Amino acid sequence: MTIFSLLLSGVIAASMSPTQADTVPSLARYLTGSWQCRGGTPSGKVMNARVTFRMALGGRFLQSEHADDPPGRYQSHALWPTDSAKGSIAMVVYDNFGGARRFTARGWTADSVVWLRDTSESHARAETFTYRRTSDSAYWYAWRVARPGGGYVLGDSATCRAAGVGDDETKVREVVSRYLHGLKFNDTVSFHESFWPDAKLMFVRRDGTLGQLSQAEWYRGFAASAGKEEEGQLRVVSVEVTGTAASAKVEEVYATSVYVDYLNLLRLNGQWRIVNKIYVALPRRS
Repeated sequence: MTIFSLLLSGVIAASMSPTQADTVPSLARYLTGSWQCRGGTPSGKVMNARVTFRMALGGRFLQSEHADDPPGRYQSHALWPTDSAKGSIAMVVYDNFGGARRFTARGWTADSVVWLRDTSESHARAETFTYRRTSDSAYWYAWRVARPGGGYVLGDSATCRAAGVGDDETKVREVVSRYLHGLKFNDTVSFHESFWPDAKLMFVRRDGTLGQLSQAEWYRGFAASAGKEEEGQLRVVSVEVTGTAASAKVEEVYATSVYVDYLNLLRLNGQWRIVNKIYVALPRRS
């Protein structure tokens, strides 16, 4: 946990009675503060937003405030119950377009909460909001809507970072973790956020020659499985940072194969992005 997180947890606990503090989920404590979010839609539309969470009504609720950066226009306000002892919780999202949508959740886990739209409301469509902690200073969220024929499709998603927090290695690890999240959940929005648009993926073909994929070519392979969680175990093996350059080694272990990726990153206009990836696929040995 970062010093920022420790100090913030102390401030939150001091503002509540001991009984109230004991019932507040760790994820709610973690979310409390200001966040800068960057993400977008599967089609490539970029979205930036500012999100603030604060304890309200004596710590019984976590108040959320969302505001898109221009040219985006969406704004919303909600109160999330923080009583972790309750099995099911509910909240209403109010927005600047006049909407008032009721959502329910089965409760908080240590790292995530999933809100499902109450479809018993008149003209309500099925939709979900997922919030998942990804590091000590970042979380990811996704909004999904129901398809007419069944199932859900991703509407938009974003990675949010604690405002003003994180050194270069932390930021590089967040970019790499976001890349792995894209692999784990077939989420091309996470790839858009992680890779420089002209980044290439390189590998050795079976005939020993150089193979290359552009971002667009690579993304097409994820279309049929968008949003589906893969069974593999993914991890960051190592990270090295020197000035505005960095490299990372990651490993993805699946049922019958192991992928090892070497990622090169540069800090461009203040943002770390993956500018090159080389990888190898190996059979998994029992």
